[in-house]
Amino acid sequence: MKLPRDLNGADLIKVLCKRYGYRRLHQEGSHVILETDTPRHHRLSVPNHDPLRLGTLNAILRAVAAVQGVEKEPILARTGSRPRRRTGWQSPSRADGWCLRDGCQRRERNRAKQFTALFWLPFVSTI
Repeated sequence: MKLPRDLNGADLIKVLCKRYGYRRLHQEGSHVILETDTPRHHRLSVPNHDPLRLGTLNAILRAVAAVQGVEKEPILARTGSRPRRRTGWQSPSRADGWCLRDGCQRRERNRAKQFTALFWLPFVSTI
């Protein structure tokens, strides 16, 4: 299951309160504290960030799924958020939205230089 990269905390809080019996206790900074007593007592902190980081979202879904006795997929389906699909050609290192690390950035620059050299050298030599 691929997690959506554009899900914000407010949407997840709405789904948990409306569909899974959580209630909003209070807020500490940007984190909203939710609590439920069905099927057992569970307290959860959800950051009200836009978007939620993937590891944070996965941990919240795993905790809710364990307490409620359901899988993670139905919880995600109720949020209405869909995983982003690739459209057109994208560089493999940038296709998933990951930032390029230093080594990858150097490789990208070298490829750009090589392409420029291959493209411009025939024109320069004819002038």
